[in-house]
Parts: sequence; C-alpha cells; structure tokens
Amino acid sequence: MQSDGLQVKLTGMSPTEAERLCALSDAESVIDPSRIINQTDLQPSQAPAAPQFSTEILRNDSGISTIGLVPKDTDRTGLVNRLETIAGSQPVTDLMQIAAYPEPWGWRDAMDFAGMVLTHVPRSKIPVEAGRVEVIAIVDSVDAKTALEQTLEQSALGVSGLR
Repeated sequence: MQSDGLQVKLTGMSPTEAERLCALSDAESVIDPSRIINQTDLQPSQAPAAPQFSTEILRNDSGISTIGLVPKDTDRTGLVNRLETIAGSQPVTDLMQIAAYPEPWGWRDAMDFAGMVLTHVPRSKIPVEAGRVEVIAIVDSVDAKTALEQTLEQSALGVSGLR
C-alpha cells in the first residue's frame, strides 16, 4: 500500500480473486473507499495438466470393443474403421471418450502398434498408453506363443514411440 496525498494505492499480486477482494475490503474498513486506488493483480493461473490417456482394446469371438480416454487429435473415425476391417463381420463397440488436449508423445505409435497386434491375435486384451502397449492374449499352444512373441518383438523394434 502506498499513499499519495489523500489517495492510497493498493498494489501487489494475489493468488486468488477471493484474497484480492479480502485485501480490498480490509483497506476499505480503515480508509474511505473513494480514496483507494486498487492496482492489485491476480497471479497467472497455470494450465491444468493433461489427463493420462489410455484405452483398452478387447477382441474375442464376439467382436472388438474399445474403451478409454483419448486425445482430441486421435483419428477416431479412422481407428474405428480399422477395427471394423480387422473384426470383419463381427461388431465393433466404441466406448472411447475424447479430452480436449493434444496427443502426448508416443500416443499415435502406440495406437498403430495395438492395431497391428489385433491382426495377429484374435483373442486378446490390449491396454494402450502413450508410448506403451501391453498384450494379453490367448493362443493355442506354446509354439504359437513363442511365434507371437517373436513377431511382436520384431514389429516393436521399428516403432520409435514405444518404450
């Protein structure tokens, strides 16, 4: 607070509008409000952090379903079309929600890799996060499991956005 003759300047940064108004009210309880010049500012607020994007893709003999939270830049129509192609005559259930945040690094690579996995595994659960894909699959034999693991490892080597 500074005084200049009969005027008092109220200055400073306040973390919230409520605290700013409390400071003004306190000053007005001591000084005539017509003599107060309010020059207080609010501290800039920080943008909220982006949510953790993830989706889970399930495939079985009844079709494919996907549920989760995806960024706004995700080509949802393209993804559903790709799943429909993989599912063939089976239904695709889209339960994804979209959040108005940009794609995090590795999101697109992870989604593309998950789509590739679905072409190899007819019974699977595939949780996907930015840069990370987990594959839980049912296969017919130990040999099929070994072959699938080798195929997925080789495919993942060419994807830079996966960890």
